[in-house]
Amino acid sequence: MRFAIVITVASVTSCAVVSHDVTNDPVAARITGKCFMLVEDAYVVNTGGIGVRDTLYVPAKRCRAADGTLNGFCVASVKARVQRGTKLTITQVSNHADGENGRCWRTFARLDGTTGVDHDVEVPSCLFHSLGAVWVTSWNPSDTSSIEFKPSRLTACEASAP
Repeated sequence: MRFAIVITVASVTSCAVVSHDVTNDPVAARITGKCFMLVEDAYVVNTGGIGVRDTLYVPAKRCRAADGTLNGFCVASVKARVQRGTKLTITQVSNHADGENGRCWRTFARLDGTTGVDHDVEVPSCLFHSLGAVWVTSWNPSDTSSIEFKPSRLTACEASAP
């Protein structure tokens, strides 16, 4: 009986701590391997900490100086400034477990031609890991049948071609 209880508890709690790669699943089909363009200028930043990956960030108004650069009000280490129109390709998507917070999407992309960034960066898609607003239409895997980006942040490359 104890064994059955242990197995049941382990099975139920594992959903809260195990992340699943969904890069090749139908839920990510509209974005995986696809090219997107930034709608506005952004930054590649790192907030520090163990396991923290570089992420794309469009600063809130309170974090922007008059010239559009980041001011000292918002804490983040700037790795690169990325211009509007920069292309990126989605390389990985996961259904991420964040313990008591629940689950969220985490998406990663390769930036095309950005100096100083030679690795994949996170596209803000998890409410718990984003400095600002998320760039996906729904960050919660329970509410999503297909992952899509907000057109105010990213547009498909072919949609913006003349």
